[in-house]
Amino acid sequence: MSSVMWISVAIAVVLLIALAVGLLLARRRRISITDDKPEEELEAPPATRGYQAGGPISFSSGGGGPPAPAPPKPPAQAPPKLVPAQP
Repeated sequence: MSSVMWISVAIAVVLLIALAVGLLLARRRRISITDDKPEEELEAPPATRGYQAGGPISFSSGGGGPPAPAPPKPPAQAPPKLVPAQP
């Protein structure tokens, strides 16, 4: 056989191996939305004890720092608008 034939066979083998490995990895990484585990292997839900808060609830406005400055007051009278002279 010629060297071109051996190179072609080697490339074909490498491509087949890459395809097989790619398909195998794709199958392993597939996400299933169905439940494949039998019922014995499924985890039992935690016992219902209700919600217990760790402390009291506070509805205060915060008040940790100094009060915010008051917004600036608008001027008492707006300055007159300048109208360009018409010829």
